[in-house]
Amino acid sequence: METPPKKFTPEERQANLSRFIKRWKEEKQITEEEAKQRFQSPEYQAMLKELRKKNAERGIIIPEI
Repeated sequence: METPPKKFTPEERQANLSRFIKRWKEEKQITEEEAKQRFQSPEYQAMLKELRKKNAERGIIIPEI
């Protein structure tokens, strides 16, 4: 037996959307910060340097960021 979905008032709907967007923006910021730290790590830079070296031997160029 299914329960019919609750009908939200416009205010409740807007509050839910606002919370969802706020949480999404916070998670996006955290993810971007983690990616930035990872890309700047010595391990990542060494791997990227090795990849550029191998691709240069094949004639493929990866642009610098």
